Amino acid sequence: MVRGVACLALSPCWFIGQAMAAGLHILLAPAPPLIGEGAGPIPRGPGVALLREIGARAGIDVDFRLYPPARAQKLAEVQAGSCSPMARFPERAAHYKWSAPVVAMRLVLLAAAEDKRRFASLEQARGLKIGAVRGSAVASRMQQLGWPLDEVADNGAGLKMLQLRRFDLLASLDAGWRSRATALGIAKPRVALVVEQADIFLGCSLKTDDALIARMSAAIEAMRRDGSLRRFDLS
Repeated sequence: MVRGVACLALSPCWFIGQAMAAGLHILLAPAPPLIGEGAGPIPRGPGVALLREIGARAGIDVDFRLYPPARAQKLAEVQAGSCSPMARFPERAAHYKWSAPVVAMRLVLLAAAEDKRRFASLEQARGLKIGAVRGSAVASRMQQLGWPLDEVADNGAGLKMLQLRRFDLLASLDAGWRSRATALGIAKPRVALVVEQADIFLGCSLKTDDALIARMSAAIEAMRRDGSLRRFDLS
């Protein structure tokens, strides 16, 4: 169930629900078309539908709020009963409690469609201009690996910059960019390098009840076994 709009996302009443019912707040960063703004405060998209179905299968009341990427991750770290879908990169592993993996994912470098360069390693891209979404897990991970970046507001802006060749490469998770490029009416880029595996989990505050995370994990695993995870198009 999505809570009413009377409580603003950052007001104290938004977090009182944790004490009133067994529920989780799912904090999302916009990633059209997977996660986008809907009617009113309720986000929509296949990523939201997937998380809503997991909550329903777990028998847990979940609500959703959109934040800039860094804000979503920070709130999920500090607020009890809050989670955010994210890659479990080594530098953040100890800061959250983790569900079972929700989606198999890769961290990739995208090149413009007409750019035929291929890279056998990340080091071969040294000196090239690489873009990433500001405050995102991808930007944080690339910087952790020692790569300077040109940051943009969102993935759509990054794809346009790549198309205009203002970036040599765009660092991204391997999801959503194909349909986003189609929606923008630009040629689909291609994967020039897989940097590493970056499966998506629910990262939850260390203050979150272990039983709630266990129920979400059990629902994810059940959906993986019965094939229902594949019903959600995250390409």
